[in-house]
Amino acid sequence: PLEQEVAVDPEMIGKVYESLVSVSAETDERGDAGIFYTPRIEIDMMCRLALVDNLANHIGEEHKHKLYEALFIFDEAEKASADAQLAEQWEAIAAHLNRLTVLDPACGSGSFLVGMLHILDDLGERAARHLGTPALSRFERRKAIIGKNLYGVDVMPWACKVAELRLWLALIIETELSSAALQIREEPLLPDFSFNIRHGDSLVQDIGGMNLAQTRTLGSGVPSDISRKIASLQTEKLKFYHNERERKYREKADVQRAENALFREILAAYETQLPRQIQTTHELLTALSAEQLMLSEIGKPEETQLDALTKQKQAELARHEENLAQVKRARSALNANTPPPFVWDIAFVEIFNQYGGFDIVIENPPYVSTKKIADPTLSRDEVTLANKNAYKAKLARAVYQAFPEFFGYQPEKDTKENPAAAVKHKLDGNSDLYVYFYFHGLSLLNPRGTFCTITSNAWLDTLYGTTLQKFFLKQCHLKMILDNSARRSFASADVNTVICLVAAPEKNSDTGLQYTARFVNFNEPFEAILDAVIFYEIETATERTRTPEHRVYPISQQALLTRGMDKQSRYKGDRWGGRYLRSPDIYWHLLEKAQNKLVRVQDVVDKLRMGITTGANAFFVLDPGTISHWGLEAEFLRPIISSPRDVKSIQVTPEQLRHQLFLCSKTKEQLRSTAALEYIEWGESERFHRRQAIQARRVWYDLREPPLSHLSFQRRSSSTSRTLYASEGVYVLNGFIEISVPDAWRAALCFSLNSTLFQLMVNLGGRSNLGGGVLEVTNYELENLLCVNPNLLTQIKKGGGLSWTHPSSHPKNGTFYRLPPRASQSTTSSLTSWN
Repeated sequence: PLEQEVAVDPEMIGKVYESLVSVSAETDERGDAGIFYTPRIEIDMMCRLALVDNLANHIGEEHKHKLYEALFIFDEAEKASADAQLAEQWEAIAAHLNRLTVLDPACGSGSFLVGMLHILDDLGERAARHLGTPALSRFERRKAIIGKNLYGVDVMPWACKVAELRLWLALIIETELSSAALQIREEPLLPDFSFNIRHGDSLVQDIGGMNLAQTRTLGSGVPSDISRKIASLQTEKLKFYHNERERKYREKADVQRAENALFREILAAYETQLPRQIQTTHELLTALSAEQLMLSEIGKPEETQLDALTKQKQAELARHEENLAQVKRARSALNANTPPPFVWDIAFVEIFNQYGGFDIVIENPPYVSTKKIADPTLSRDEVTLANKNAYKAKLARAVYQAFPEFFGYQPEKDTKENPAAAVKHKLDGNSDLYVYFYFHGLSLLNPRGTFCTITSNAWLDTLYGTTLQKFFLKQCHLKMILDNSARRSFASADVNTVICLVAAPEKNSDTGLQYTARFVNFNEPFEAILDAVIFYEIETATERTRTPEHRVYPISQQALLTRGMDKQSRYKGDRWGGRYLRSPDIYWHLLEKAQNKLVRVQDVVDKLRMGITTGANAFFVLDPGTISHWGLEAEFLRPIISSPRDVKSIQVTPEQLRHQLFLCSKTKEQLRSTAALEYIEWGESERFHRRQAIQARRVWYDLREPPLSHLSFQRRSSSTSRTLYASEGVYVLNGFIEISVPDAWRAALCFSLNSTLFQLMVNLGGRSNLGGGVLEVTNYELENLLCVNPNLLTQIKKGGGLSWTHPSSHPKNGTFYRLPPRASQSTTSSLTSWN
């Protein structure tokens, strides 16, 4: 009946059915891949923000307030007044919409593409009405938008099918085509979207050892005859999409063969072009060498400017030679009979060669932690540690090749196993998968492009986010980072998210430092703040501002870079999430009024180190029942704090501790006839000595007398992070950070680190990306937190309890006094009230 009523290709009906079946069959695969669907309100907001930004890039920033009005008005009656303000800009808007390209490189079920379709459809209809151009039906208008403006890629084949299905439904669900019109249609009602929705790995396209995703960076351009072929291919692909009678390609395979052939022609052009560039660079180096020789013969001092130019050209020569070798490898691989996998420059050759990239890249990349990153084309059973490491090396190399100047990439030093050897600045190996999507999404933009993404907020506060932060500050304009305190975007995912709006990167590595970044935290759900006035207030804010709906912190990217520098002027990262998104007003008030009374923890301690890592707590950490069962000798047992639950007060004595650490450095020969030897042999029968963390030890059960801890900071907490004080010293596990300070300073620092003020710093500086309300602080993060300078603590009450005997001073010229009696049994709040 469906075939009789509308002219639908039977093959398409089969695809729809297949897609529906695939969705139900792939539920587990979606969860394994870290896929969480973006809520509709976030999709709509991100699409509108990206469109406002990109339209302003092309018709002028001075019109941005009018674009906000036009795109953030949802009432049909109010659109007329907003549209009238753009009377002189509609022609430019329509021209840009006609060639606008929008990409989702992790499109999943196509939510962003469908969301963008509805907005572009509405905007296109309004533009036609104001310009008086012939009105298309909604069906024809949407069909044109899908065919020319929207693109998606996903590594999951079932996701691509679902995305196509959703676009089909969005196309026909509100069609005005009458039954009579359907009867006379000669072409299928539903077009083939497979050239816009591609199945493949967005991050890695490796053929013959070459990352083909970056071939567009090999040369300065392609010959004019190839440019004409690229334009012709784009035209013919649209004809195929619209199923026009007068078209060059009759079957999908014809288009694919044409794409591959054209890409091989581009590589051949590079293979001709690069030797000429190599020859030119060789000749220039020869001339520079002769000039340097002449200067040395006449006794002139060395010309540093000449040396710098020589080094620059030598690096350029090495890059050209490596590019030529890669092109040859790629051409050889592409000559094989088997078709190549998805490659950006093959699938979307017209986008990159005509426009230099996409206008908008919008995405919600998969939520995959670093430990779970693996080649997505492999099944779960095929994944091994070796191929996981190999895939992560390809991920890193692809990023280095996308931005060689920023990373200092030297291809001649690259090795298959270790691309980090070829860069001056490397990506942190602990980076989650979305970090790679950030870099790749930005690399796919044209120079006036817009990038909008929703990801975990971890990169704002973790060490692995440092490189991404620095890249944004130096090469991009980080326009907005949006957080929401009222509601999490993904209730089913154990992550907290942020939305980022970023301009396309610029080649000059320091260009970004002239811009202002804006950190925004909303106090209302997103559906309550979709208002042009709110976003234009954010856009134009020049100082820290709070309104009932939001708080915005504008700060120059140069200032952000400076604040993240260490003493050697190296960028070490900053707590962007804690400081600029989550910090309450009192934090900034304290910084302004008490700056000289606050110091970083690293400025007042000797050393921070992680507590003991045993490698097998089940063997080394013993409760009374286990000790009694084995009858272990006291000489091999030492009191230990295994978790915060072991202690009920800040002041700790060994007698309070329930658990004991098995500490034995004697040989088995020396342990004859002891319970300890029997226990060790039982441990070996349980294969504790085979664990990876233990195998490197000379004697597997020997922890080699770890140091005692007097001050220990609790690394993870769901409420208050305490710093424990043990005057006699105790052992602690790696759930704590040991703080080494002079004896005379311990008690004063204990006060400072248990104050409510310091807990505020912990809440702002710790990592909250774990979800579930757990806050984590690492060594690096702790040393950069602000605390009250212990030098400034003075006595306001005498008494017993925790005390120290140095009456007047310590190595940092401070004065110490006695804690009150209640402190030995106190919580953080009572210590704070005393302070």
